[in-house]
Amino acid sequence: MNDGSSWGDAYITLELAIADAVVSGEPIWIRGGTYRPTTPSGRGATFELTADVRLYGGFDGTEQFTSERDIASNPTILSGDLAWNDTGAFGNRGDNSYHVVTIGEVESRVVLNGLTIRGGNADGTADLDEIGGGVLILDSTGTSEIRVQIEEQSRLEDNSADAAGGAIAGEYAGAEFRDSVVADNRCRGESGTIIEGGGGANLAYLRATQSRFLRNECVGCSGGGVALDLGLAVDPSSLVSVEFIENIAGDTGGGIYHVVELELTNCLLARNEAHADAGAASGRGGGLFGKTLATITNCTVAENLAFNDELDLNSFQVGIGGGTDGAFEGAQFIRNSVYWGNRVDTGSGLHDGHAAQVTVHPGGTVALSPLAYSTVENYIGCTGFGCPFPLPDYANIGDDLVLHDPLFADSTIDNYRHRRIAQTDSADDGSIPEDVNDLDGDADLTEDLPFDLPRSARLKGGAVDMGAYEWCVGDLDGDGIIDGADLGILLTGWGECDPEVPCLGDLDGDGMVDGSDIGTQLANWDCGDESESRMSGPGSGSIESLLADLMSEQAFEEFAELIEWIESLDESEMWEALAPLL
Repeated sequence: MNDGSSWGDAYITLELAIADAVVSGEPIWIRGGTYRPTTPSGRGATFELTADVRLYGGFDGTEQFTSERDIASNPTILSGDLAWNDTGAFGNRGDNSYHVVTIGEVESRVVLNGLTIRGGNADGTADLDEIGGGVLILDSTGTSEIRVQIEEQSRLEDNSADAAGGAIAGEYAGAEFRDSVVADNRCRGESGTIIEGGGGANLAYLRATQSRFLRNECVGCSGGGVALDLGLAVDPSSLVSVEFIENIAGDTGGGIYHVVELELTNCLLARNEAHADAGAASGRGGGLFGKTLATITNCTVAENLAFNDELDLNSFQVGIGGGTDGAFEGAQFIRNSVYWGNRVDTGSGLHDGHAAQVTVHPGGTVALSPLAYSTVENYIGCTGFGCPFPLPDYANIGDDLVLHDPLFADSTIDNYRHRRIAQTDSADDGSIPEDVNDLDGDADLTEDLPFDLPRSARLKGGAVDMGAYEWCVGDLDGDGIIDGADLGILLTGWGECDPEVPCLGDLDGDGMVDGSDIGTQLANWDCGDESESRMSGPGSGSIESLLADLMSEQAFEEFAELIEWIESLDESEMWEALAPLL
């Protein structure tokens, strides 16, 4: 019958399934494969979704429940490559769909779950055909409410648009992303008559959770990853545990550009770039550029790059906004965050002053742009002409103005865990926001945020850490757990620290790697992203049993006796005694 009543009677085309779902309200399960729209004719072909249609991909055609899917093994692709001839670097796109998916006027929201959307090319002459190559949202209400929910390993990739939102766009439209990726999309920055900018997305309202925006580009325009524009939403856009990495804007806001209020929590902005391709006042905000309030809490903003030679009047530093930049009334309320390694290319070299990390230009009635309980590279206070009045509550590591390199674990694999005791338990617990995006899925939106960026416990010690990551004190290789490899690193640095070299094993900050540090590391052995300790040797027992055996061998009754004994050993004896733990 091919009426969709079973896998054996699946619909012949996705369009037929969608047409029936509009009437029945039933969700559509889609077997892995590539699906191309066929109606309307020509490049106007699009999967048009109305009446709150729900699409679920990732099936192999045998499942009875969505929980049985293996989305990664059964990629379900909605493609705008109508002629089956796309090549890399956006080649052969002149015959692709303007929009792979079009969200029509809906009362609540469309669901896209476990799908990959690629190959849309919005380069038409009509206004709407210049935006939203992957997904176009039509919303005449102007309320900026969420019209589409994109979730569960969905991907928007390899889409492009002339004016706005290479992957997704809509005038006054809102969208929600959860556990999804927006990657390798492009906006060509041509002047649009509706909205402009956003290599990955151009939206009026965005709620994103545990998602990634990677390598999107806005050529000659703002918002390499996301542009948040034309917003009428009552609530600020909310981004929790979202990563913006290697996005590029040809104007401002390499990662994010916003003119609507924005809240970022547990977010990573890294290696994004803002280029000065659009003339004066461009090339600012390598990580983020905003024209209204941004509340930034427990975020890591690192190694972003801006291209400008402007002067920061607060500090008289040339080169501004490598990390985040707030212009006009773009105040930034920053707490519990790490700003490090951001740079500004002024044409005469790279600048790394604190204005290259974060720049705020209060205007109008904006008086305060607080920055506190944060690590900011090369921080200096604001004094003299050009400072906001009254003076903001600037601070770095609470009231401690000593700068501390966070010693990022491995930025080449996007691992920006800090490995420094200075950032640990040093932030402000009172600044932890509520779990408004329901990160743990328990429907409690008023509890404190439960997880950090990689979904480890947000509180692991006496207080919250700075930045997007909680550190397991003693995780010296930054892989999220403490194991024999970390103990080996600690033992290698045994003794007095060289003040000119980072001393990873000095966990108590006393300038020595000694028994006290081993005690701290062993006490935290089960801390991490995994529920059980990871030992290096096959068949090795738990850390508790190994330590008990060692204490029994030495006839110690207290753990403190074991640590004191370890501290008394010479290097070779110590390695031999602790070999079972390595």
